[in-house]
Amino acid sequence: PAVLALRHSYAYVIDDLGRFADAEAEYRSILAARVRSLGAQDLLTLATRNHLAFALGRQRRFDEAEAEYRRVLDARHMLLGPEHQDTLTTRNNLGDALHGQERYAEAEAEYQAVLQTQLQVLGTDHPRTLATRNNLARNHSRLGHFEEAEDELPAVLGLRRSSRGPEHPSTLATWHELAVALAGQGRLTEARNEFHGVLDSRRRVLGETHPDTLATAEALQEVTSDGTQPR
Repeated sequence: PAVLALRHSYAYVIDDLGRFADAEAEYRSILAARVRSLGAQDLLTLATRNHLAFALGRQRRFDEAEAEYRRVLDARHMLLGPEHQDTLTTRNNLGDALHGQERYAEAEAEYQAVLQTQLQVLGTDHPRTLATRNNLARNHSRLGHFEEAEDELPAVLGLRRSSRGPEHPSTLATWHELAVALAGQGRLTEARNEFHGVLDSRRRVLGETHPDTLATAEALQEVTSDGTQPR
């Protein structure tokens, strides 16, 4: 168990570094071992399956991620209850998988349900609540509701800057989404300025070749070259 826990931490680190395929392989190996030793319904096994789904989603294999998240959600709902933080996190993750498949109405329903419970159980500024608020605002942008997204994102950004720091990856993710919302309203000069700030920070924190850095660079190029709405 101790070795598997260390391997799980290692997989988490390489996933953060953008080595999603390597993380997936490690999670699959850990998952097989935990199923053998602990069983498929053990909470540690479910944690590994949830992280595996996340690595799949980061590779844009959203249908596979959705299937894994649904397995985890069913088990966590039964074992932990609907209001447990881990159950809510998996529902939020499921929303991400639906969002990635452009099933935005379904994603919004998941995010809204999760957020309603998190606001009651965790409060407005808990890190997990902020993650859901960020994802819901991002979903608003993809639906073309850019003003609604902008209404929410500055508050999330301020809270993440104060609690996690100005260059934490989650902070930078919210900053990127704020720039997207500005670009969607045609406020391209403001959007370019924000994208430049995000890109500089992501280059320092994540490196030039990290997928998130490349995504911001591409978005900046789009709003600089022809004013196309970034993704």
